[in-house]
Amino acid sequence: MSKEKGVLLLTIINAIIISVASMGGYEVISDPKAEKQKQS
Repeated sequence: MSKEKGVLLLTIINAIIISVASMGGYEVISDPKAEKQKQS
C-alpha cells in the first residue's frame, strides 16, 4: 500500500516538474538573476 502511494507521489511530482519546465519556470526557479539578464 505504501509502495503504491510512493509511486503515485512520484508521478504527481514528475507531472508538476514537467509542466513547470515546459512553461520555462524551471529557469526562473533555479536562477532568477540569469532570467532577468536574458530579458534585459
